[in-house]
Amino acid sequence: MSKSFRITRYAVRIAILMILMGLLPLSANAQTQLSAAISLKVSLEAGRADLEKTLGEKIIINYGASGTLAQQITAGAPVDLFISADRATVEKLAGKNVVDKGQAQVLATNDLVLVAPAADKSIIKDFASLTDPAVRHVAIGEPKMVPAGRYARQTLESLKLYKPLEEAQKIVTGENVAAVLAYVSRGEVDAALVYATDAYNNPKVRVVATAPPATHDLIEYVIVPVKGAAHYDSAQKLQVALLSASFQGILKAHAFGPPSAAPTPASAP
Repeated sequence: MSKSFRITRYAVRIAILMILMGLLPLSANAQTQLSAAISLKVSLEAGRADLEKTLGEKIIINYGASGTLAQQITAGAPVDLFISADRATVEKLAGKNVVDKGQAQVLATNDLVLVAPAADKSIIKDFASLTDPAVRHVAIGEPKMVPAGRYARQTLESLKLYKPLEEAQKIVTGENVAAVLAYVSRGEVDAALVYATDAYNNPKVRVVATAPPATHDLIEYVIVPVKGAAHYDSAQKLQVALLSASFQGILKAHAFGPPSAAPTPASAP
């Protein structure tokens, strides 16, 4: 055995030992795959560096509508951890044995608000204003795929507004809540229903009203590891980090409510 070979083998052993002791970073190929509701994007990007430091590896984040992300996971997308903007989507995945419902936890809560373009303050005064003939379009997320859209429809139905708006062909749907916010920010629609966190610090929109909690299901973000995930242990570690006081502080700074603030769910129509 050559001297150089012995040195190389010894160096490899030392490197492995140091990795196990946490003295060297993990391989750049070690990456945890996170799929998250797009309304969490600003908060997750703000905390990404600290989360990766805690995890000891890179986090690859895929954002989108919760329903779309769930479809991708069901189809076999390499996802380790999932954050949905509703509990129903997680329960559907659990019913398909894709995630373990017992591992699911509430990450945060949110409110639903009616917004209008900031520059236009003449028409939209409240929810009832949506039936005004001058109002042409009202945007919501696609209810079948976007939790915010489902909450929006529940609210409009509870307020007896959905059918009149639908019959007047005023309702415009978006592929996710970010798209809906973009419509109203650009003035392409007269109003929209989005999360309070989406309207937070957005100078292009003004909040007209907050939807009464009793008009829609409880808005809660549910986090759960995916069964059989390639990085299941890392997914669990990331879940703990997301629920930590540090990341909860980031969520609070971006107007999300804590899990403990969640009221008892009300029955929505």
